[in-house]
Amino acid sequence: MSSAQLDVERMRPLAEKGIISEVQLAAYMNSYTMAQAALEQAEATLKNARATLSWTNVTSPVDGIVGEIPYRQGSLVSSSDALTTVANIRNVYAYFSMNEKSLLDLLQTLPGRTQEDKIKSLPPVSLILADGSQYPEKGHIETISGVVDVTTGSANFRAEFPNRGGILRSGTSGKVVIPHAMKNVIVVPQKATFAQ
Repeated sequence: MSSAQLDVERMRPLAEKGIISEVQLAAYMNSYTMAQAALEQAEATLKNARATLSWTNVTSPVDGIVGEIPYRQGSLVSSSDALTTVANIRNVYAYFSMNEKSLLDLLQTLPGRTQEDKIKSLPPVSLILADGSQYPEKGHIETISGVVDVTTGSANFRAEFPNRGGILRSGTSGKVVIPHAMKNVIVVPQKATFAQ
């Protein structure tokens, strides 16, 4: 394009002095206009290529552990395809349920007038992992559902546990233990009992 522009700038004074014809100057100007159009088209193509290239970089909105990756490099995917899942495991939520009777017993023993007050007064909870060991960090119950499921007769809970060591994973199982102090009861050691 710069050479076409130079040609026009060189030929214009010659055309003004009558050394070359206006037709020749018009031809140079036409070449310059075509070069400008080609440049604009090339810039638009480059912009489109950069936009398309940006689609090849996939970033996660959260830090965490990457799940299964079903696609391989070079696979054609669309915006409706889930490439993978990323689990933020800094803090892990344990979802569990408690039957209606146990829920009533628990709520009646806790101080506070509202369910929110009672949840705040709950002691820290423990987590027993799938291998039977106790998770070293204590958690706390965040929510208790306001509705008892009529099919199961239970209410859902959510407890949050810190996961500094990354031991807990999304989708794993365990048991949540809510400590409950009892007064004026007889304690029988577990070794003294048996089941048939």
